[in-house]
Amino acid sequence: MCGIAGYISRGFDSTGEKAVKNMMNRMIHRGPDSFGQYSEGSVFFGHRRLAIIDVTSAGHQPMVVNDIALTFNGEIYNFRELREELEELGHEFVSRSDTEVLLKSYLAWGNACVQRFRGMFAFAIWDGHRKTLICARDPFGKKPLYYHFSSGKFIFASEPEALVSGLVRRPEISAPGVACYLLKGYFPLGETIYQTIQSVPPGTVMTWDLSEQGLEMWRYTELKFSLAGGKPEVGRKNLVGLCDRALESSIDRRLVSDVPIGTLLSGGVDSSLVTLIAAEQSGPPLQSFTVSFEQEEFDETSYAVEVAKKKDINHHIVSQKMADLPETLENLVAAFGEPFGDPSAIPSYWVFNSLKNHVTVALTGDGGDEVFAGYKGFKLFDLRSKLSIFSGTTDLVPLNWMLTLTHNRSRRVREAGYFLAALRKSSSDAYYLFHQSGWTELWRKRAMRPEMWRATGESTIDQRDREAFEDAGKGDMERYLNMMLERLAQYFLVKIDRTSMAHSIEARSPMLDIDLISLTQNLSPQQLIRGGEEKSLLKEILSARMGKKFSYRTKMGFTPPLEKWLRDESTRSWLERRLTDPESLSYAVFQPERIREMLYQENSADHSGRIWKLIFLNEWHRKAYLQ
Repeated sequence: MCGIAGYISRGFDSTGEKAVKNMMNRMIHRGPDSFGQYSEGSVFFGHRRLAIIDVTSAGHQPMVVNDIALTFNGEIYNFRELREELEELGHEFVSRSDTEVLLKSYLAWGNACVQRFRGMFAFAIWDGHRKTLICARDPFGKKPLYYHFSSGKFIFASEPEALVSGLVRRPEISAPGVACYLLKGYFPLGETIYQTIQSVPPGTVMTWDLSEQGLEMWRYTELKFSLAGGKPEVGRKNLVGLCDRALESSIDRRLVSDVPIGTLLSGGVDSSLVTLIAAEQSGPPLQSFTVSFEQEEFDETSYAVEVAKKKDINHHIVSQKMADLPETLENLVAAFGEPFGDPSAIPSYWVFNSLKNHVTVALTGDGGDEVFAGYKGFKLFDLRSKLSIFSGTTDLVPLNWMLTLTHNRSRRVREAGYFLAALRKSSSDAYYLFHQSGWTELWRKRAMRPEMWRATGESTIDQRDREAFEDAGKGDMERYLNMMLERLAQYFLVKIDRTSMAHSIEARSPMLDIDLISLTQNLSPQQLIRGGEEKSLLKEILSARMGKKFSYRTKMGFTPPLEKWLRDESTRSWLERRLTDPESLSYAVFQPERIREMLYQENSADHSGRIWKLIFLNEWHRKAYLQ
C-alpha cells in the first residue's frame, strides 16, 4: 500500500522532477517506509512505500525492467499463482513481491494483464519502447488515481491535494461538482471538486501515446448486477455453501502479509463474519478493534465482544466520545484533501488511529451491503413490487412534501414517507428520497443565494440523479444495486482509503472480491433478499457460526451520534461563526439567515447530515484557498 505520483510531458519540462518531489512530500503518510524516484527524458515517477509483502529493498519502487518502469499502489492477492505461470513462460524473479509480478505480467501480456489480477490496485507504467503511459485501476475502485491532463502534460497522484501540489496553481472549483457533493456527499464518476482534475474510473485502463493528442480509455471490466428471473438454477443450500467457500478463500488470500494484521470488528454481520473466518485461518491469536459510542443506540460493542470471545481473539475497544468538531474537521480535511460528506469518517479515522501501534494491515467488512444486498432500500422496492396495482396513486402529492417526511427525526414518520413513495409511478422518485441527509432541490433552493442556485445548475443534478437510476438496470432492484456500487466506489471506499492511509494502515476488504460478486450479481431478487431479509445469504453463513439470534438482529450501521454532537451549545456556536463568516464559501453560496434557522430550529427536521456536508466543504475551502 503506497502513494504514487508522476509527471509526463510531450516535450522536455525541467519542472517535472520538482513537481513529483512536491507530490511525494504530501503523501509521506501513505508510504513512510521508503521513497523512490525514476526519470527518463520527460518522464518522472515517484513512489512512497508502505512495505507489506517482501519488506526488503528488493520490492523497492519505482521498479524498472528493460526500459519499462512501474509505480504501483495496492496488493495483487493472486500474485503467487501468477508468478508460477510467468516462471513457466521463462520469466525470472529477484524478489518475493507482488510488484515484480505485476510488472512482468505486463511484459508477458501487455495491457490485458489487468484482467488476470485479483486485488486492489492503481498503477502507472511507462513503456519506454512504445513511448506510452499506461494507468489502471481495480474493478471496484478500492485504490484511488487522480490526474490532470492539458497542454501536452499528464500529472497523476494517489490523492487530490498531492496532485494540486504538482501543479502551477490550484484549479478552480467545479460548480456542478459542488451541487453533486451537496446532494450526495461525493462527486460524479470520474470527476472531482476541481474543474481540471479527474479520477480514473474503476475497472479502467487509460493510455497516452505521446505521439497522439488525447487519452484513450478501455473499460476492461464493469461490475454490474443483472438480476435473473424465474426459478433459481442453484439450490439454496448449494448457493450458501458456494458463498461461504468463496468468502473463506477471499479472506485466506488477504491474510498474506509480512507485517502484523488485524480486523475491524463493529459487531455487525459483515465484520463479524470476516473476523470469525480470519480467526479460524490465522495462526497466532488475531487482533480486532471496535469503536464504542457513549450513546447506547449507536453502540454495538457488546456484539463485537461476543464475537471476540467465540474465537479467543485479542480484542481492543476504542472509546469515541463527543467529538471536538474543530479538531476533528482539521484532521479529516487534511486526510481527505477534498470535501467528503459521510460523518462515519469520524469513527473510521479514530479506529485506524488506534490500530497504528498494533498492526499495519486491517481486514474490514466493507462491501457486504453492496455485494449481498444489505440496504434498507431493497425493502422499499420489494414493497413497490407487491403494491404495483396501486402504482401512481400518490403522484398528486408533491415530491418535496414527501421529502419533508423522509427527513423527519421520527422513524415512524420517515417510514410513512417511504410507504407513500412506494406508491409513486416513478421508481426514480422513490430512489431520490433516499438522499435524506443531502441538500436536495428542496433545501438548496430554499437556503442558497438565488445567483448561486442558478450558477450550480438549479435542479439539474437532481434530474440527472433520477435519470441515472433509470439507466442503471432493467428493474428497480437491479437499478438500486448498481447505484449502490457506484456510491461504494465514489464514497465509502474513498473513506476507507483516506482514513486508513492517514495512519499508514493498509485496509483490505474481503467482501469486495471478483469471485464473490460473480456468485451474486446474476441471482434473482428472491435469492438475494429471501423472505424480505436483506443480506440473507451472509446471515445464513453467519448463523452457522453465531446462531440466528445474533445474525438476524436489527441493523445498526457505523454511524456516530452526529445530531447530538452538533446540538452541543459550544459546537453550534462555532458552526454559526464559521458558516456565516463573510469570507467563507458557505457565506458566498448560502443565505446566512437560512443557515442559522437550520442550526437552531427545534422542529421535526434533522439537518445534521446537511450541516456536516456544508461545514466540511467550508473548512476544506478555507484550508485550500484562504490559508
